[in-house]
Amino acid sequence: MIGTTGPGATTEVAASIVLQNHGMDPKKDVTFMTIGGAETSIIAMRSGIIQARAFNPDAAFIMKKQGFTELGVARRHGALALGRAIRRPTLI
Repeated sequence: MIGTTGPGATTEVAASIVLQNHGMDPKKDVTFMTIGGAETSIIAMRSGIIQARAFNPDAAFIMKKQGFTELGVARRHGALALGRAIRRPTLI
């Protein structure tokens, strides 16, 4: 489950780019869930509701210091997809 701020939002687009860069089809291989902003998403990741979400570089920097793992970079959108573990096909 990958969190987004909403359908078609930058967070979904960035996550989709990272998935495609890893040979996955974001429309078939994962499920997106509207989870809200960064604070809500971090809580959802810590509790296991979602496994990844795209974040801006500043938030991603802080999250990496807190133990989250960078799963990929969507440079065009300036976002990072982060999660605690990598398991295909549910994560980026």
